Amino acid sequence: MRSRGPLANLGCALTFVLTAGLTVIPVSRVAAAAPNALGLNTHLPPAHVLDAAKASGVGWVRIDFNWFVAQPQAGKAPDFTLFERVVSDAQARGLKVFATIGYAPAWAAEADGGDGVSTNNVPKAGLFRVFCERAAKHFQGKISHWGIWNEPNLEHFFEGTMQQWIDRVLKEGIAGVRAGATMVHGTINGYGERCGNADLTAIIPLLAVKMKVP
Repeated sequence: MRSRGPLANLGCALTFVLTAGLTVIPVSRVAAAAPNALGLNTHLPPAHVLDAAKASGVGWVRIDFNWFVAQPQAGKAPDFTLFERVVSDAQARGLKVFATIGYAPAWAAEADGGDGVSTNNVPKAGLFRVFCERAAKHFQGKISHWGIWNEPNLEHFFEGTMQQWIDRVLKEGIAGVRAGATMVHGTINGYGERCGNADLTAIIPLLAVKMKVP
């Protein structure tokens, strides 16, 4: 069982609040009402995975837009070549891209929390916003929907406190991708069968964008 980080209690509380009044709707009705609105999580997909996604009838793919992949060394500009290939290949198949951006390289992160992994450490102040700005501007017109970090309520994905998540990840990420974004969303892991993946994050990031939180 995966250990849960400092955001776990908040995610649990909001999950119960938000699911209290939901009505179950058949998948067939959802698909009919919003064709191509469904998607698949594909990480960094090769061509055959994108072919399978297209063949399944979905309209979206979710990809891992990892900071440590694009900018592993300090003092060098991000290299978006890998992501350009994925986005281009997806668009060639008529698939839209939802990019989850996060995971700091070692040089851009605070001291390790003790597990020997740098990608789940808290980003140093100001650096995540800069990377997100560069990514959003680079892919403006190609990626309009961004997710901020992946499952930060799990300790092996984020070791910081809730306040650090708000200050160093949520606010900086939203401010950074705003230049090229239509939609900004978080990606919190939920309890049970990912029941909280949309619950918590449908509130905080969207309100932050609408209220123009810096």
